[in-house]
Amino acid sequence: MAATSSRSRHPGHVVTAVVLCHSNAKLLAKTLDALAAQERPADRVVAVDLGSSDRSVSVAADRLGADNVVRFDGPVDTATAVAAGLDLVPTRIERRARDDAPLEWIWLLHDDSAPDPAALDELLLRVTHSPSVWLA
Repeated sequence: MAATSSRSRHPGHVVTAVVLCHSNAKLLAKTLDALAAQERPADRVVAVDLGSSDRSVSVAADRLGADNVVRFDGPVDTATAVAAGLDLVPTRIERRARDDAPLEWIWLLHDDSAPDPAALDELLLRVTHSPSVWLA
């Protein structure tokens, strides 16, 4: 019998991972590799560079594609950075009009926060079983 994929265990969830990075190319590479190795991968991954002075932008662009990376010339507040990253996502769910409509989640990570392979699967498991949770 085939194992159930973790994506099929969590139907109706759309996850965009937003990775904030700043001059930490080596750890950014590890974080992006860890995102790619998730048991339940994010549906979309974007990176926001906050004025790095190293190879962070090129590391992100190499792994995600240049269209999935936005760069600021200097520090900005987190809300502005996250909004800029989400602006890269061409289709976003604006509001949940029906009970069976997909739930959109934003998974916010920093360049030095490589997640365990089961991290997203576990997060979605928790919110699936606790429907009143809106932040995990």
